[in-house]
Amino acid sequence: MIRKAIGIVAIAAAIPYFGGVDPAVAKLKSVFREFSDAIAARDFQDTGVRLRSAPDTTAEIRGTGNPGDRARVHRAVPGESVVCPDGSVSSEWVEVTNHRTSITGFASACYLSDSPLGEFELFQ
Repeated sequence: MIRKAIGIVAIAAAIPYFGGVDPAVAKLKSVFREFSDAIAARDFQDTGVRLRSAPDTTAEIRGTGNPGDRARVHRAVPGESVVCPDGSVSSEWVEVTNHRTSITGFASACYLSDSPLGEFELFQ
């Protein structure tokens, strides 16, 4: 998928140099934007997942996320350890923007779906 994205960018950059039509460039940019949004998207796995001002359960709650809202990932950071619903413990927190509400905050990675491309490091 990353290779496909690089190819789309290369084509979009080359079209103006070869007399491409502006609508074609606009369409390629639109496709690339949709692709990049899709690979950075995750979703909330539980109802009422709290979006906090910092990666800590005592930090201010800015809003919540629910399954289907989708979450745009900005970065992953270490934070307070949290016991996940499956009983595992994780100190990974993810700064996300709730697509539906546009609220940005930190959520424990326990409560977010996995990235469509696997490991989060692919996005950094």
